[in-house]
Amino acid sequence: MRDKRNIILAAAAALLVLIVLFFAFTAGGGNDDDDQDAEPTPGTLSLSPSEGPDGTTSTIAVQGVVPGSAIQAKFSDGTPDGTFATDNTNGNGSMPQIFTGSPGDTITVTVTVTRPNGTSYQLAPQTFTITDPNAPKQTTVSLSPTSGPSGTSVVITVNGEPGQPVTVVIDGQAITNFPNTDASGNSSQEHTFNGQDGTTSTVSGTVGSTSGSASFTFDNAPAQPTVTVELSPTEGPSGTTTTITVTGPPNQPVTLSIGGAITNGQTDANGKFTTTHTMNGRVGDKTTVEAQVGSTGTGDPKGSAEFTITGGTAIEGGPHTFISTTMISRDPGGHGPFVRMLAGLNLFITINSITVDGDDPWVSVTGDIGEDGTFRAEGQGTVAGFADVTVVFEGQLEGTTLTGEYTMGTAGELPGGEAISYSVEGELDAPDTSEASQPPDFAGFYADFNQAQANGDAAGLLDQLHPAVLERYGADACSTYLASILNPDVTIEFVDATGPETWAYTTDEVATDVDGAYTVTVEVTVGDADPITQDTHLTVSADGEIAWFTDCGEPIAG
Repeated sequence: MRDKRNIILAAAAALLVLIVLFFAFTAGGGNDDDDQDAEPTPGTLSLSPSEGPDGTTSTIAVQGVVPGSAIQAKFSDGTPDGTFATDNTNGNGSMPQIFTGSPGDTITVTVTVTRPNGTSYQLAPQTFTITDPNAPKQTTVSLSPTSGPSGTSVVITVNGEPGQPVTVVIDGQAITNFPNTDASGNSSQEHTFNGQDGTTSTVSGTVGSTSGSASFTFDNAPAQPTVTVELSPTEGPSGTTTTITVTGPPNQPVTLSIGGAITNGQTDANGKFTTTHTMNGRVGDKTTVEAQVGSTGTGDPKGSAEFTITGGTAIEGGPHTFISTTMISRDPGGHGPFVRMLAGLNLFITINSITVDGDDPWVSVTGDIGEDGTFRAEGQGTVAGFADVTVVFEGQLEGTTLTGEYTMGTAGELPGGEAISYSVEGELDAPDTSEASQPPDFAGFYADFNQAQANGDAAGLLDQLHPAVLERYGADACSTYLASILNPDVTIEFVDATGPETWAYTTDEVATDVDGAYTVTVEVTVGDADPITQDTHLTVSADGEIAWFTDCGEPIAG
């Protein structure tokens, strides 16, 4: 009997040990993962801009993720994935992306962040909306402040199509002399609002065919002073000068912080303080401008605005010469000694396109340039004696700095089918801006010429003839001739000019050498007909007078 009892006690003890071990295992060390905190998922995703017409280039930016992470961007419209890496310091990175589609389309961008340790997570997705480029800009109205007691002074700001008249109505009463919108589409004016406590005043603004509205609420609380900061423009390439306007309590000191640099001033009797500042930085950089108005130093009202550095618009027109350095970055076929690349290049930029050329062996390439300054240009030409060689130049124009890779023989036209690539870095060769270096105003000359035609002013055209013409035909013959050809339906538009050089003025088998002559390309339009391009010649005297040439009929005998 005792042996049986001992067996039962031993079994019970063993069972108790198993139960204790089970709970110890499940509660303590049975699953190592439960002892580890989940890895953080920091970072934000942004698109700039987040809307635009078909073909808009937007910057996909990731900020504040784990430094050195790999980024994969997916697009809901089936566009191939994009990838880029973040820096090793702040975990920031970006890539340009061209969005295409029809007006109203919304494309969702989803980003996956892969940490250096191989684990991944996603950031909150963002969307890009395709807009109609022909649709009028939607008008908006904002008030500052939006509430206060009767007698509050309110700044009304209307934003719409640039350079257009603005119609503002407050509670059914039209406001006269509201300024037109500026180049940024903004128009502001200050008005005093009066009304009973608890009521509202409605402000509507119309620019073109669209309207917007905002409301002001009357309350008994005294109006809190507000400070606003306006920048014009709010973005531009490095080197852009922006006008900073601070609005706040009148006759008060202003402490202005521009990216941390402090400037002091004072508002005038109307509560305004204006200054200018040149913004510098790299594409995508943002500079915060903050203003504090008041004398206490703490608790005074503040306002701020932000300026963004953009690319691709620091220079326009052209050609512009760049002082550049070129270095072979890839040459498996050993073409370098035969190509003998030069350092200087020329650059021509319009709103959406870029052309790069230079002296032989540069091959002219033309392509598109985005708002962020990225470009891709292609062309064909002769390289080291080989004709029809395909050339591609890809890179970035940032302010007045050009960087990229210029590749010759991308289609395998060079010996061995191997291309040669050059890294290119260039700075704009700033031209002499002195008065003596400025080109003649040929466009202005032809504008005056067209006006004289329209006014029937033959005498004015006669006065501008070159002395060589008058010497050959005489003033009377030229006066009669000019009066007979006046036609207000004819317009002449300047296109381009080369020179100056010596040119032979030849009519009626008579030639006279004219020094300092420009060959001028113009477009001549008669009524509604298509323009005709032709070359003509002009000269510029020492005092800047421009003269032209023609055939007035029969030369003077002898």
